Amino acid sequence: MANEDAGSFDWGIMYNSVVAVRSEPLHAAEMVTQALLGTPVKLLEQRGDWRKVQLPDLYVGWVDGSLQPVSRERLDDYLTKSKLIVTANQATAFEEPDCRSLPMSDLVAGNILVFQASVDTFYRVCYPDGREAYVCKSDALPVDKWLVNVDLTGESIVKHALQLLGVPYLWGGTSTKGLDCSGLTKQVYLMHGIMLPRDASQQAMQGEPVDTGDNFSNARSGDLLFFVSKASGDNLVDRVTHVAIYMDDMRFIHASDHVRIGSFNPNDPLYDAFNANRYFLTKRFIRDGQTVNVETLISTGLLTGPIQETASISTQGEVAPRRVELSPQTAQPPIKRSNRSPGAMKLTWLPYELKLTHRFTLSGSSRTVTPAVLTRIEYDGLVGYGEASLPPYLGESPNSVIKFLKEVDLSAFRDPTGIEEIMTYVDGLSVHDTAAKASVDIALHDLTGKILDVSCHKLFGLDKSGVPNTTFTIGMDSEEVVRVKTWEAVGRFNILKVKVGGEDDRRLIRAIRSVTDLPLAVDANQGWSDWRKALDMILWMAEQGVVMVEQPLAKHALDDTARLTEASPIPIFADESLQRLGDLQRLKGVFSGVNIKLMKCTGMHEAWKMRELARLLEMKVMIGCMTETSCAISAAAQLSPGVDFADLDGALLIVNDCFEGARLEKGKIIPSDLPGIGALPVKELSFGR
Repeated sequence: MANEDAGSFDWGIMYNSVVAVRSEPLHAAEMVTQALLGTPVKLLEQRGDWRKVQLPDLYVGWVDGSLQPVSRERLDDYLTKSKLIVTANQATAFEEPDCRSLPMSDLVAGNILVFQASVDTFYRVCYPDGREAYVCKSDALPVDKWLVNVDLTGESIVKHALQLLGVPYLWGGTSTKGLDCSGLTKQVYLMHGIMLPRDASQQAMQGEPVDTGDNFSNARSGDLLFFVSKASGDNLVDRVTHVAIYMDDMRFIHASDHVRIGSFNPNDPLYDAFNANRYFLTKRFIRDGQTVNVETLISTGLLTGPIQETASISTQGEVAPRRVELSPQTAQPPIKRSNRSPGAMKLTWLPYELKLTHRFTLSGSSRTVTPAVLTRIEYDGLVGYGEASLPPYLGESPNSVIKFLKEVDLSAFRDPTGIEEIMTYVDGLSVHDTAAKASVDIALHDLTGKILDVSCHKLFGLDKSGVPNTTFTIGMDSEEVVRVKTWEAVGRFNILKVKVGGEDDRRLIRAIRSVTDLPLAVDANQGWSDWRKALDMILWMAEQGVVMVEQPLAKHALDDTARLTEASPIPIFADESLQRLGDLQRLKGVFSGVNIKLMKCTGMHEAWKMRELARLLEMKVMIGCMTETSCAISAAAQLSPGVDFADLDGALLIVNDCFEGARLEKGKIIPSDLPGIGALPVKELSFGR
């Protein structure tokens, strides 16, 4: 690989033991993270000797040298070669199979080298830049042997962490030369074959929550503990800013000044009052010898190849080009800037009327069509598609959307992947117009995925194997029509959603039950007026196999809803009570969960923030939709892996869908693996201005 031409290739492999990744192409710039020897990276831009790179965890920053540029084919070839992993915290590679020979380089735990041969007490290895060297067998293992012998237990996590006691704290550090708090957890878990996200706030979004009980009696060795900086000033919510590894007996190990042990017990000499007072939650990543809701070195392809375009497990927080520990309130979705060659973005649109298969009746309204406006953003030969769906209660129309879109001037933005910056501008153009804004946001996400050649669910670090069943909606109608709609759904869906909130709710449920015993969700659309009567209805519905209730009371009746939620045997979800991110915190304790819809919250960037904040607030999450084409449904489906419920049947309710993308498979709407949102027009569409 040593003779690869840097100007011809889009990938690189780190060849120094530890590489500083900086926020700007300057040696004086902040180190945002580190990359280890053998790490594959995506090359985004070059300025002199500096290259802007994207790491497997989607961090973006600048490096000066230290990497070998390669083609995609050479990268895949490299990834399939037999490898050696350094297991010692500090080691040396030698020019000869003799510890008295000259060193080739230093090594740290987690470094990856190509295995060539076994020579007495050494391994002969090859660096990404072509150098050959010898590593003591006591300091490294062939990857296949190492993986087989990984002790995937919490006790092993703690044992490994204790070996790092005294390592100095280093902002941005992820290696045994220096560690920050999340760098410590990332390094320790890495040496157990687990790829944690980079930041504490991101790590808090993975694993499974643990009810620690009194005095951490339910916590287990190896669990991760998360701590917050309290809300103050401009920070409207507590922010996850610190992470530690639980040991036992209320003790934990963390990086603060240096790697050290602290305790929650006031009677312990190691009592850490500061962190004890800001403890937030516990997550478990290993259970019964298996990983829990987290990526591994195997699943990402980093050891076995071929690698995905972005083998990301990042789940919260815009981290490029600077490193931040983000609050849910301000967290950016993990979309990285590409800095593609400059060019102008061109926004165009097309009004489109969605024709429903059946009349759609809910509490308070009925319709056979839904107006929409489709959008398209062109940039550098690529096209991103978006959509604004406009049901009557949303308060927008094709005219209002087009009027808004005419005000959107994207000429000031040279990089479509700077979604947060662009959408901050778009959102500031008006107070309302959320669906219009969503049409721009969706098109930007679609375009960004195409620029980076990766699907949006992978950009968000999501595994689509975690997609939940989608509900199929049955509107209010006569018993005969309800039975027909139910028959149409049986065999295709695993859960049905029934519109209620009228005088015939029990009749509708009985009609469905005469056809199927599938689980039911019900949506009252604010149709019930008295919380006590609503509770009586819910108690009856629970006996009929109803598993959740959506928006039972008026959207502003929060006190009565809180009483209802407390008494209900099944979860109560917010719909009309929830519009945007700022609504979420006041709904904790009022609802069990929230239904997040792109058309109400301005699109994917804010929907992601709402999803993650809801998780931090320990609320259930549903990804929902309006009546939409497969364009908007495909966008929402990209955010659906890992949520509790999905209601993504909008495109299945119309007869003139003009896109194809996310597909119905065994009762689930499966997001596409195509770049972006994965939606493509199925007929010619005439966009204009």
